[in-house]
Amino acid sequence: MLKKSIITLTILLTDITGDGIDDSIKANDIWTRINAEVFAHYIAEYRSVMKDVTQLIWATYIFGIYGDIVEGDIDDDDDDDDVNSKIGKNTSGDTNPVPSDPSSFAAWTKDTTFAVMLSARIAKYVEDYVSSIDPALISLIISHNNNTTDDGRPHPSYRAVQYYYHTKSGAFDNLEALKRTTFDTWGLDTGLLRGIMQHIVIPHYNHINSDVMIIGDLGAGGGHYSQWFNNTGIVHAYAFDGINDITNITHGRVSYMDLTSPIISVEQEVGRVFDWVMSIEVAEHIPKQYAQTLVSNWNSMARYGMIISWSDQLMGIGHVNPLPFTEVKEFVENITGMVLDYSLTYKIREGCNIDYIGRTLGVYSRPSR
Repeated sequence: MLKKSIITLTILLTDITGDGIDDSIKANDIWTRINAEVFAHYIAEYRSVMKDVTQLIWATYIFGIYGDIVEGDIDDDDDDDDVNSKIGKNTSGDTNPVPSDPSSFAAWTKDTTFAVMLSARIAKYVEDYVSSIDPALISLIISHNNNTTDDGRPHPSYRAVQYYYHTKSGAFDNLEALKRTTFDTWGLDTGLLRGIMQHIVIPHYNHINSDVMIIGDLGAGGGHYSQWFNNTGIVHAYAFDGINDITNITHGRVSYMDLTSPIISVEQEVGRVFDWVMSIEVAEHIPKQYAQTLVSNWNSMARYGMIISWSDQLMGIGHVNPLPFTEVKEFVENITGMVLDYSLTYKIREGCNIDYIGRTLGVYSRPSR
């Protein structure tokens, strides 16, 4: 609880002050709109932990100080009556945690007052801030629903919000990754995973002499897909992402890899070629100028095939390069030489739990397989 509380407050204050936001989108009213969007995401988390934060502060000061007083008094004098007189024993036999010594009482009062003021000031600050950004939040929602200007270009505030959570190469920034890892909000489509197991992994063992199938999860975020595979015991999955500090954030579950930079030697830079690679909810976040490099990197690391989703909708936050499925198919096949496996694609789509993954998923395999 303490860890989540501290991280939540840190995230709030960072977003409020704008630390880490790209300078190119600090213009006109864009900052207000972005701030509103960010705060809308975090305010629910804040309210859910605020009560616990307050209780934590109270417990730290009251019980911590009370424990110090009692411990100090007992060390100085083992006489029970003297101890009781110092900590305050009333006639009914109840112990009052208010120290009787004037200097101790002054310190106790000061610290508990500080605890009350701190929690009250934080709560008031957040509530006042939320009230002040309501108009901006409404404006932001409108711009999302009407995300083009009169001449058909993307609305500037919408484009700014797209980039807020991401670096210019399309990866999440450290703050967003930390928030998602702390509150366990990374997406996971278990229906997709079961479909891959049923239609790709098990047939793999039936046709190919291999000890353990190896999957590369590219653009893995928090590494939850690879973790699920590894927990089955019959798949070795390795997770990679372009988030700068992802290895530390996930305690080593995910390794760093910039998929927008060409991989010259897979063996030297990655360490292995994978039987299959998967890249879920990644490509639409990668700017168009890096898309060919992204797909080429997938291809260089895949021995038999690729399982990818590529959103066809602009409306998602950070979706800077959505493409219709027909264009994705042509783009991927031209770069990789692989072909869309219609049968596998639709079998796995049927089991997906998340609509936009099931709608945009494609399974590509090498013709010689």
